[in-house]
Amino acid sequence: MESRKKYYFVGTLAAVILTAISFNLSNLEAFTQKFNLASLNPEVRMCIDLGIISSQDVKKANLDSPIDCFSLGNLLKRTLQMLGTPAGSNLGEFGRTKIFPGFYSRKNILRGEAVEVFGRLVQYLAHNNKIVLAATKVFTFSDFNSTRIDQLSFGYLKEKGIVRGYKNGKLGSNRPLSRREAFCFIYRLYEQVAKEMTSRYRNRELVFVDIPIDHEFMSIIKTVSKAGGLKYVIMGPSFDGNRILQKRDISDIMKGIYEKINQGEKVNLVFNGKPFLSRIELALICEKLLSGIRPGNSTNYFSYIDVKPGSLEESALRRLQENGIMLGYGDGKLRGEEGVTWYEGFGILAKVLELHGYSQISNEEYIPADKRDFEQFAEILKSKRAKVRSILRRQPSIKK
Repeated sequence: MESRKKYYFVGTLAAVILTAISFNLSNLEAFTQKFNLASLNPEVRMCIDLGIISSQDVKKANLDSPIDCFSLGNLLKRTLQMLGTPAGSNLGEFGRTKIFPGFYSRKNILRGEAVEVFGRLVQYLAHNNKIVLAATKVFTFSDFNSTRIDQLSFGYLKEKGIVRGYKNGKLGSNRPLSRREAFCFIYRLYEQVAKEMTSRYRNRELVFVDIPIDHEFMSIIKTVSKAGGLKYVIMGPSFDGNRILQKRDISDIMKGIYEKINQGEKVNLVFNGKPFLSRIELALICEKLLSGIRPGNSTNYFSYIDVKPGSLEESALRRLQENGIMLGYGDGKLRGEEGVTWYEGFGILAKVLELHGYSQISNEEYIPADKRDFEQFAEILKSKRAKVRSILRRQPSIKK
């Protein structure tokens, strides 16, 4: 009998499977983002995706304004909760463990002071077997006294790129830490710790710290990977599906796919001058991939109100619809010049690749290839913080 390992990874939904089952994903309403997540720093965007902060935290104040000590303490507490450490239970634990000294009454925290806090936090995580610290040669910042914190911890912060300075070699120790900088420091730390924790159970699996391996979208990622789509793409610890798919990335993705499907045929993609992949371009790419695939049984063509009849994109969209693949929005618009996120791009590509026999989805189940569904994954992946801690402490189990 086939064994199936079930993992729950760091920073994932406590109720993600129940959430996915509870929704009829093919009937989800179109998701319109009043706040453009793709325009944010990757670290800030991922903090929102994982529930460390909310979109309101970003909208209600200037990201470059100083963060107060109390707010930083709450963010660190929330992050430690997600990593399953005792110090994340309440702010009082920070004082007991000496991670964050009790100066919450102060309005601002300086960058140098913040690095000291993060250094003590790294030391605490290593003491609780979340990470392993190793000796490394690291150059300090010219305006920061690194002897104030454990050298192994400081080396970890520098080597992993968690704490970064300026081009002049300075940290800016006496500058107040901004909210944007705090979010970036926190997510970089979280990502590195999560990466180490998950690597203990990987066993050569394709995993990301922001998507549980049991999540339905992992089947879509694996379909693209099985077809060669990740051969030339360097993926980080996070999938970060809300970022916009860039031309250089889709070129590498299609290079691997064409090599696998067409026995090494060179990919010849024609793009406009913009650096990101538009929805029109995605449709044209997928039409090429459908070459040699017999049209499906769908005979009703949905006419987009913003697509010119007789255009190349209309022909591509018609070809996709013949095989049951839809792009765009439920309001009848394609919005073809809009940038495509990694969620949407991988979802559409996976549906096309299934027709080439590269499906990774069991029991003939699939997520309908519609933009509204893939953008909803960002919402589904947000953390339910109250239960995350118990999930992180659970060891992987094997069900037969």
